[in-house]
Amino acid sequence: MHKLKLILPVAILLVSLGFAAGQPKKQTTKQSVDPIELLARNIPSPGEKNIVLATFLNGKDTVKVREFDVFGVNRMDRTVPQMLSKSERDKKIKENVFYKLLSLEGEKSTTVSSEEYLSLLKRATEREASLYLFEYLIVPRIVNQQAIDNYYKEHKDKFPGTKESGKNKVFELLKQENAARIAKIGSEWLDSTSAAYGLTYNDSLLKKISGYNFITQDILAESLNKLTETELSTPVLLCQKVGVTVNLRALVKSLKEIPPYALMQYRQIHKLKELINGTTHNLILASEAEKHGLLQNSEVVKRAKEFVKPNLGYIEDRIRFVDGNFIPTKKEMLDYFDKNNQTDKDLWCRRKMSTSEIFMPFDDADADSTNDKIRVAIEMENILQKVKSGEDFDKYARLYHRKMSSFGFLDWIFKDNFGLVGETAAKMQAGEISEVIYHPIAMSIIKVEKVNEARPYAFEYVEEIIKKKLVEQKKQAARTKLQAELNKKYRVKFIK
Repeated sequence: MHKLKLILPVAILLVSLGFAAGQPKKQTTKQSVDPIELLARNIPSPGEKNIVLATFLNGKDTVKVREFDVFGVNRMDRTVPQMLSKSERDKKIKENVFYKLLSLEGEKSTTVSSEEYLSLLKRATEREASLYLFEYLIVPRIVNQQAIDNYYKEHKDKFPGTKESGKNKVFELLKQENAARIAKIGSEWLDSTSAAYGLTYNDSLLKKISGYNFITQDILAESLNKLTETELSTPVLLCQKVGVTVNLRALVKSLKEIPPYALMQYRQIHKLKELINGTTHNLILASEAEKHGLLQNSEVVKRAKEFVKPNLGYIEDRIRFVDGNFIPTKKEMLDYFDKNNQTDKDLWCRRKMSTSEIFMPFDDADADSTNDKIRVAIEMENILQKVKSGEDFDKYARLYHRKMSSFGFLDWIFKDNFGLVGETAAKMQAGEISEVIYHPIAMSIIKVEKVNEARPYAFEYVEEIIKKKLVEQKKQAARTKLQAELNKKYRVKFIK
């Protein structure tokens, strides 16, 4: 058969595999602001124009880093762009370029032999082999070599250039013309193959779910939340041959994550099946691809390496900048402590207050008028005058306290505990009683019994904190140095 570079056209099969098949929509709205001016102020990132943000050399080739490379594709119907300042944009652009350069470095280093990379490559190879399986089995049933030759012979004048390039164009054209048939045959093949692997569904339970009201997530949730624990634990998909069982709980979780605009389509049982069969189909297809020897196919391996290439820079980064390479010495940690223990608040014990509380909730909607806000406020003001005049604070705290307290004793608290209570206590000294503290549905009076003021810890208590700080400092310094070296090596230019 004529050797052609094939591209899978079956969108439904891509969905079954869990891989995105959609292409970014072209933007037609004109952008009135000059691209250079955009970089000087807060702007939507990504913008509508895929402008060049940086360039670098890879051998003799100039690589252009564009807006969409850094910030993703601006799909105005789905995505709200980030509003970034110039400094924030510059940071993201430089990081993106840095990881691209690290990826190039990783190709030349032992990173490609690392366990993490090989594991990722294995999964990518299985993915690409599964996709290629349809090109190998399904597409030739319709777009075969004879069909290509006949079409090329009849329309040769429409395909100038070499015979090989002309037939490649014919192949792509015939695939497009027969996309619906290819998708139908591919779907039927996947269904029959899945059945041969023993894939079964709990159709009665899926039918019950499909009968729910899918108008909004809130309305759907009312029905889903009524499902019993027994129902949630019941399998809705089973495939023993590849060892997969999916219970109803997993389907419910997936349904709750569906965006509003797509919810209605899941009233159909076949759409519910698509939510839960992706992993099973992946395993089945990987097994079939292996049977046909596609895991070793040169085109599959090439595609898999291209697929994982963007991740290579991140793997290279983790290998180069593992914490163990930047452990500080004991002297470095002691020097940091001596220099910073009075100014670095991470090395301090925070101020804490031993606090008691008189607590009274109120509810204006309660039929009992004694619980309304005004009456509770009057009662709390009366209690405040009594305790400030010398009556026992603990007596009232034991009578009026929140459930989570120990009869009014809150124990040692920090400024960020109990909302306004903690903030008020942080401003008080031992023995002081607060004014009435007004919460949204309650009121408090607190007394600070004791105070432990903020103070530096001894070195042995913060040694690990200092160690982590110095590791991060050393890593950042090394990363900054490497970034500058790679920018110079690859002749990076950032477009201002």
